[in-house]
Amino acid sequence: MLAGFYCFPNLVSSDVSELATKWELENRIENQDARRGWFKKELELLNLIKSEWANKRESDQLVILSKHPFDDSI
Repeated sequence: MLAGFYCFPNLVSSDVSELATKWELENRIENQDARRGWFKKELELLNLIKSEWANKRESDQLVILSKHPFDDSI
């Protein structure tokens, strides 16, 4: 039972990421890196559920962006 509890944040995060991606597609801003809207919406949604999860995801996003910064020329 305990193993299932630890999987729950990962499942929620995956669902939230999917929702944020769909939101970004429907609200895409031309000449802007799509991750700007996606990452922002992802954090907004996770904050509604549990701020600790949003904080963790924000740390993950910062690592991604340190290696692959936003590129609005795409």
